[in-house]
Amino acid sequence: MTEAKRKKLVYLALVAAIIYGAVNFWPSKKSVPPEYKTIAPLTAQQVALHKARQKNAAGIDFAKYDTLQWGTDPFRAARTNKGTPKKHPTRSYDLSGIIYSPAYPLAVINRKTVGVGDKIDNARVKKIEKTKVILDNNGTELTLTVNRG
Repeated sequence: MTEAKRKKLVYLALVAAIIYGAVNFWPSKKSVPPEYKTIAPLTAQQVALHKARQKNAAGIDFAKYDTLQWGTDPFRAARTNKGTPKKHPTRSYDLSGIIYSPAYPLAVINRKTVGVGDKIDNARVKKIEKTKVILDNNGTELTLTVNRG
C-alpha cells in the first residue's frame, strides 16, 4: 500500500468518525420531559427523581419516597429517644487467676484483684478456693472456675 492510499484511508476514517459522533452523540431536544419545562431551573431532587423513574424496571412506588427528607442516611437506624442510649451493666465475670493462701486468698476477676468480702459489679466474693471462686449476686450463687490456657 502506498503512502497516498494510506493517507486517504486515514482521512476517510476520520470523516466517518466525525459523522458517527454527530449523529449519535448530539444532544436531542427530548432530554427534558414537557412536565418539567418550567421557568425555574430543575432542582437536584427533580432531576434525580426523573432519572430514577426512567430506570424504574422493578416497579418501585416513588410516590411514597417523594415526601421523605433528602440527605438522610437510610442505613442508620433512627433514634426514638433523644440523648445517649442506656448501657446495660455486664453480668459476665471473667476469672483470670487465683492467688491462694489459707490466710488471705485473692482472685483476679474482670482484671481486678479481689479478696473475700469484696464487691465486683454488684456481686460479693463469698469464698475463694484453690480452683474456684464463689460469688453472691443478689442471693444467687455464681461459681467461677479457672480455665486452663
